[in-house]
Formats: sequence, C-alpha cells, structure tokens
Amino acid sequence: MRKILFSLIALSLVLGACGKKEEDPAETGVLPIDEDELIDNDKIALTINDEEILGNVYNLMYVQTKIQLYNFGQDIKDTDLVKEMSINTLVEQELLKQAANDEGIEVTEEEVESKYEELMADNGDNVNEFLEEYNLNADAFKNQISFSLYLNEYMETFLQVEVSEDEVKEFYEKLKEENENTSEFEEIKAQIKERIVTQKQQEKVKEILDELKEKSTIETHI
Repeated sequence: MRKILFSLIALSLVLGACGKKEEDPAETGVLPIDEDELIDNDKIALTINDEEILGNVYNLMYVQTKIQLYNFGQDIKDTDLVKEMSINTLVEQELLKQAANDEGIEVTEEEVESKYEELMADNGDNVNEFLEEYNLNADAFKNQISFSLYLNEYMETFLQVEVSEDEVKEFYEKLKEENENTSEFEEIKAQIKERIVTQKQQEKVKEILDELKEKSTIETHI
C-alpha cells in the first residue's frame, strides 16, 4: 500500500509538464481535464463518520486517478468511472486513517511539513508545476502525505505478517514453471518474500476495509 500510494503521486508528477490542454497529452505531458470534472476547493465532497472531505482533496485524487488510468492505457472518457474510483479511494483512505487514530496513531503537522519539505527539496519544481497546471493546492498534496504517514505507521505496527521459507519456495517453483529462465532461488529470495508480504498485507487491508465500510456512515455530496 505504501508503494502504491507514492507511485500514484509519482505518476501525477510525470504528466505535470507545461502545455496546452487541447494538445496531445503524449506530447505535452498534460492531461485534458474540463472544469466541470472538478469541484470548488471548499465544497464538501464526502462525509465519512462525521469527517468532511473537501473539494481540494477530491480534485487532487480525481486528477491522480485520471492520470493513472491514462498511463495504463485505460479509457478516460468515462468521467463517471473516474469520479467513482476517486471517491472510493478517498473513502478507503479516510477509513484507514480513522482506524489508525483509533489505535492511538497520531501524525503531527510538523511531521507532515517535514515530509513535504523533503519531497519539495527533491521535486519542488515538478510539484509546483503539477499543482499549478491543474489548479490544485498544496494543502491537498499535504493531505496525501499525511495519509501516507498514517498508513505507514499503521501497517508497520498492526499489519505485520509472517512468511515461511516453504511459502517462498512454493512461490519460486511457480515462477520457474512459468519461466524456465527465472534467476536462481537465492538471488531473488528476498524479492519473493517482499512480494508475498505485500500480498498478505493487502489482503488484510481489504478485510479491514470491508468491515469498516459495513459499520461506517458514508455520505457523498457530489
């Protein structure tokens, strides 16, 4: 989950180059997004267990989602689908954040600012250009950083999983069956284990989200 989140932000930055929106995105690096696809920054987009998600946060997620679909060659003309996916991601993020809070995890503004400054030191020009091109604001970007910090702590503290040697070997044997040129076991053992850990953690996250969604109050205002 941690890697997925930051790769999503990275995808956004890849397409955050200058250019006119009516031109080919493959050439300009800018994806066409009409004004009516986004909402006012201060408008309440969602209410999740009495927590309000504002338009600026929704807009950033919408842009990121549409860019992700474009980069994977998916149809981006179905704006209802982009909207649905964006809302679903925001709901899941907020529910996981609330779950982390319930477990006593807190992320301070100082921690968020520190991570923000770190990212800006490495990619400040790209971030600013991206935000400006799509009329987004830095607060929404910081909101994403805040969630990633919550999720990292939550997963490291409460979603630890065990992977046995037999599981790693079984996974390796399947790889060998699919591709006889697979590297030697010891060479990719660590990568296989990490992949299995990620799969198990994602399964746990899905189970948690399914339970949270059942007992949560979720209202959509857009």
